[in-house]
Amino acid sequence: MPVHYASETGFIPQLLKLAKKYSLRVVEDAARSFAGFRNGERIGKVDDVICFSFDGIKNITSGKGGAIVTSNAALLERVKGGCLLGGEKDSEKRFTGERSWDFNVSNQGFRFHMSNIMAAIGREHLKKADGFIQIKKQAVTQYIVLLSSVKDIECLQHKVEQNAPHIFVIKVLNDKRDYLMHTLRELGIQCGIHYQPNHYLKLYKSNDSLPNTELVAKQILTLPLHTELQKDDVTYVVGSRVKLLGEYNA
Repeated sequence: MPVHYASETGFIPQLLKLAKKYSLRVVEDAARSFAGFRNGERIGKVDDVICFSFDGIKNITSGKGGAIVTSNAALLERVKGGCLLGGEKDSEKRFTGERSWDFNVSNQGFRFHMSNIMAAIGREHLKKADGFIQIKKQAVTQYIVLLSSVKDIECLQHKVEQNAPHIFVIKVLNDKRDYLMHTLRELGIQCGIHYQPNHYLKLYKSNDSLPNTELVAKQILTLPLHTELQKDDVTYVVGSRVKLLGEYNA
């Protein structure tokens, strides 16, 4: 169940190859890469199972909800029934104003179907998706250029031409992340951490050591990225960072 972290999907082909070798399913969390590309194809056009989110902070929104894309016909039917109380071959009828009174339920179902109001919002946002993505791409490109020479900052590897950016994450080296995060917030620049390692959380608490994960967890910092971000805003964020790191090193 790989996550398209920060909209990156370049590692997926290797996982698909491994999955094929061992007859595994691959369910991709593509919540952050809607409208992006991989190897010239839209995310969701190929592969096994792709899950999109249309939450309020994603690349497009329907207020809430999401979508599952798969080429597996049997799985698709099960998903359709599962998101509408488990009724088999009944969901499509309901959305055309019909209803079957003679249906069957053989798998657990949920009330996960999208309302017509949410779908209408999503369809309007879909028309604006490419424009939204271009604005974010410009901001990400500007961030990368301005940060390329900043000491103690390392950008993640981005294929900006293919990605549909959702968040912009950097690594702050030499134990300076927390200082930078708190002082940027004091300046009114919102930033945060996506995410804490699962084995730090109570439900999944473990004494196992994951040294690479734990190292990166101390370094990552998410910077502002949204469709109303202007060039001057990016310059201000980066300029504040440079000044603060300079003060830290002084």
